[in-house]
Amino acid sequence: MSSKLVLNEIEQKVINLLKKTADYVEKTKSLTSLEVRLAGGWVRDKLLGCQSNDIDVTLKDISGQDFALAIVEFVRSQEATTLVPADSVLGKLVTNPEQSQHLETATMGLYGLDIDFVSLRAETYPDSSRIPVVTPGTVLTDALRRDFTVNSLFYNVRTDEIEDITGRGLKDLASRSLVTPVDAVASFIDDPLRILRGIRFASRFNFTLHDTFFNAIRHPKVLDVFFIKLSKERIGEELSKMLNSTNPEVAVGMLYDTGIAALILDEFTPEQYKQVQRALVAARQAVNYFSDASTQPSPLSSTGDFVVWLFATLVPWRNEKMLEKKKEVYVPTKTSRDRLKLPNPVVIPLSQSFAFAKSFDKLAHQPESLSRVTIGNFIREVGSNWHVALACAYVWSAVERSDEPMHKTFENFETLLQRVYDYNLQDAYSWKPILNGKQITQQLHVKPGPDVKSAIEKVLEWQFEHPGGEVDDCIRELSQMSVKDKN
Repeated sequence: MSSKLVLNEIEQKVINLLKKTADYVEKTKSLTSLEVRLAGGWVRDKLLGCQSNDIDVTLKDISGQDFALAIVEFVRSQEATTLVPADSVLGKLVTNPEQSQHLETATMGLYGLDIDFVSLRAETYPDSSRIPVVTPGTVLTDALRRDFTVNSLFYNVRTDEIEDITGRGLKDLASRSLVTPVDAVASFIDDPLRILRGIRFASRFNFTLHDTFFNAIRHPKVLDVFFIKLSKERIGEELSKMLNSTNPEVAVGMLYDTGIAALILDEFTPEQYKQVQRALVAARQAVNYFSDASTQPSPLSSTGDFVVWLFATLVPWRNEKMLEKKKEVYVPTKTSRDRLKLPNPVVIPLSQSFAFAKSFDKLAHQPESLSRVTIGNFIREVGSNWHVALACAYVWSAVERSDEPMHKTFENFETLLQRVYDYNLQDAYSWKPILNGKQITQQLHVKPGPDVKSAIEKVLEWQFEHPGGEVDDCIRELSQMSVKDKN
């Protein structure tokens, strides 16, 4: 890891402008020793060699709003001299004057980047909320209010130096260790969302969680405030970010390793944790397979990928049901809907995936039963989410058939998927019968009523068996079948 920042052309222009504006403010506003720093995630990402467009500017002795306005004033004052149009430098300026005078913030575009301007601050947290009371602070209080030491680094614009105020941010960044800048218990009591954000961050950047992280999570006072300060919606949102990240299996593993899964999902046994580990391996295999355009004419959507990872996360309760309004509901469905408050476009395919997993498994392991009619009827029953349900069913089978080599289980599902496309039945859920109700009653001599529905099913089965078949052929063959049935 480099200890120097490597700036791109736009970043260098932004920093040069910040320097010149600081000089301009000192000369015109009678301020001395104005401190301008870039803070937090941008510094971290640059040191890790990652590109970041999330730039926060922290200021001492001037509000974010006033400094942003000074930039506008300076750029326009130089327009005639530099022959650089101000509009090519400045973007939209949005201020927040509702805050106290010393804390007025602003967001402004500079050279195409959206930049936040804030003054140094200190934060205190009420007992029942993770929304802090903000007051003017120092560079030390601003560093200590951050979630983790690696996010508490500053880049001093005026001295071109990286400032490690906590004394361990650079060391923790080099060792890829996630540590809170203050006592972890106190930090998590202030804002328990830091626990979930820490897991997401660690999985994203391949960091380890410090021992103090694990110990603090189990502290009774942290557990007491977890659901007081965090809504179900916020927990679901953070889990969604984990599962939509580049390393969802790592994030889920950390949720179970830390015991947070027991808190936000349900209690689990060591055996169930092993099931999750196997499910995550299968989920990665399924997602990679379905995302390969060279083998998949219809890859999964981003929502589909998300559902597969969520299925693997909830796999310990795959066979558990409960009564809800006199109907059986899979426990993972209720968890995703009621405990995580996930949206219907996620809950519905997840529910279908648990409901049809066993049937998919049976089909995949009985290749002799893979007739056109069987597959067509099943795809029609599952509906448009059948791709997702099949991918999830593979995860289900990998766990249920733990004594079967995973590659063998995968081959069985691959064969099933290939058969669907070989038969051209991938859209069977949307097929319409080539005979309407009137034709069925008149041509097939079916009495109006419940028998028509049964006849429609036979029409569709005939279509599955005879792709591209003609209406007359359908009528003739079904009529002959009807005669045989009567005899």
